[in-house]
Amino acid sequence: MLSVEYDWLNKNRTELFKYRGQYVAVIGTEIVSNHSDLRIVVSETKSKFPNVIPHISKVPDIHYKIPTKSSIRKEEKNRELSLT
Repeated sequence: MLSVEYDWLNKNRTELFKYRGQYVAVIGTEIVSNHSDLRIVVSETKSKFPNVIPHISKVPDIHYKIPTKSSIRKEEKNRELSLT
């Protein structure tokens, strides 16, 4: 079973763009700390929420575009044309 935090992170990827390259600590559906240094995120989160275990993730520096069926078909068609 996925945690509430993990589910929230997956559903709110676009909101995470502003945190690219940083670690984020999530409790429930709220980002409670963010920084490029993991030690700072852990320290801040522990001091604010000593009895809670947060979900901590690093937001990638780059944005990955998930291909759609139509974009895959278009790419395959272009590949076929380049082979002829």
